[in-house]
Amino acid sequence: MWGKSSANNIDTYKILAQASCSRSSSDVVKHSLHHLQHLLYRDSLDCSKQSLLGVEKIIRSSIASPDAVFREEADPMRLLRLSVYGCILSELIIHQVQSGFSMIDLQNNLKKLEELKVYFNQINLKKKDILRYSIEFIQEAISYLLKSPEKTLKTHLGRHLGECKALCANTQIEEKTSLFQRLKTSKVK
Repeated sequence: MWGKSSANNIDTYKILAQASCSRSSSDVVKHSLHHLQHLLYRDSLDCSKQSLLGVEKIIRSSIASPDAVFREEADPMRLLRLSVYGCILSELIIHQVQSGFSMIDLQNNLKKLEELKVYFNQINLKKKDILRYSIEFIQEAISYLLKSPEKTLKTHLGRHLGECKALCANTQIEEKTSLFQRLKTSKVK
């Protein structure tokens, strides 16, 4: 079904997202999340942003709603779910940067995205917790998406996206951006 058209891709994403919320089979959840992540990485970004928001809503509710499966899952499954959600937010950021996707498109989801940030702030993570980096990325991505286009360059993610654009436009690939310099000197593998 996937790959024939944008509409089919979104239908596939929605089916996989709904299957990933299953409480009866951890194997179904694991395979659904793996397939969803794999297909999102392979997508050519021609899917409509409004449909992608529908998939985002399903995965977000599986993380932050009062009866979310995220609360009961083991860390490896939680990490996979956060990774898929981060991928969806990355797709939304790409849409915002490439095609003028704006806060107006997110207006119905603004309150829910803020609630997700608050939920993540309430989770007490240890310094070496494997979920920490995924949660931090999701919080930065949400902050980026919620800011007006004029203010997005002031966020860390906005500055790094700007540096990456400039690097891609520059023929001198030798230069390193501050993001890559920080990653290279950090202890994160």
